[in-house]
Amino acid sequence: MNDLARVVDRPDVWSDDTLPGALWMHGIASEYRIDPVDEYVIGLPTGRAGYDLRRGSTSRRVHVGEMVVLDPEHSHAGTPTPAGPWSARLLVLPMALLRSTGDDTELPALLRSGFDDPVVDSPALRTRFLALHEASRTGAPRLERECGLLALLDDLTSCGKATARPAGDPVVARALEYLRDCWQSPVDLDTLAAEAGTTKFRLLRRFRAEVGITPHRFLVSVRIAHARRLLAAGTPISVAAAETGFADQSHLSRHFRDRLGFTPARYRASSSGRYGR
Repeated sequence: MNDLARVVDRPDVWSDDTLPGALWMHGIASEYRIDPVDEYVIGLPTGRAGYDLRRGSTSRRVHVGEMVVLDPEHSHAGTPTPAGPWSARLLVLPMALLRSTGDDTELPALLRSGFDDPVVDSPALRTRFLALHEASRTGAPRLERECGLLALLDDLTSCGKATARPAGDPVVARALEYLRDCWQSPVDLDTLAAEAGTTKFRLLRRFRAEVGITPHRFLVSVRIAHARRLLAAGTPISVAAAETGFADQSHLSRHFRDRLGFTPARYRASSSGRYGR
C-alpha cells in the first residue's frame, strides 16, 4: 500500500478473489501519505469526521461521504480536521499485481488514465462502493463481486473525468519496467542505469522528476505490495520477507511499519483466514 493510511485502531484488512492483488481495508486513520508508486486507492470517509487532503501542491477538505480516488500520478497526504481521526473504507489496487493478470489494455480505462479531481461527486457510485466493500467483507458470490468492481472502475472513468496519461520519459519507463519485473532480485543503480540506457546521475534525476521518488523507494513499495498479498494468504513473515527481496524479517518489518503504521504481524493477524474466499 506504499505509504497508505496509518490505521490506529482496530484495523480490518483483507484480500479476496474479486481481483488478484486488490486489498480491502476498514479502520480509523490519523494520517496517511502516499507516494506515486503504482497503486490506485479508492477511499470513503465514514462516521463523523472527514480529513484534509493534500495532492501535490494543492489542498482541499474531504467531507464524510465523499469518495476519493488517489491515483499513482501524484503524491497524496491526509491529515485530520479539528474533529480528529476519521474512519474510512479503502480499496487498494496495485498496478504491479494487476498487470500480472493480463495485458494492460484489458484493464478498465481508469487504470490507464490520470484523474483531474480526486474527489468523485456521485452519490450513486459511493453507494455502490460501500455495497461492494460489504460484499467482499461478507463473502458474496465471486461473480457478483467481480462484476461490481469492474463496472465501478469503468464508471469512475467518466464520472471522475479521467484523462489519458501523457507519454512519459522513455528512460524512466525502461527503469520502471525493470523494477517491476525484477523486484525479487538485488538491484543496483549501475544495472538499472544500463537497462535504462543512461548514466546513474541522469537516471536518478529523471526518475525523481517524473515519478517523484527515488528508484529505491519505488522498489521497496513494489516489494511491500507483494509481501502484503503473501501475508494476507497466511504466509509466515520470515518467508514473505525472503520471497519479496528483503534481507530478513526485521528488514521487511521496518519498511512495512514505516509505510503502513503497523507491523507485518498485526497486518497478518487482521487479514488471516480471509484471503481467497
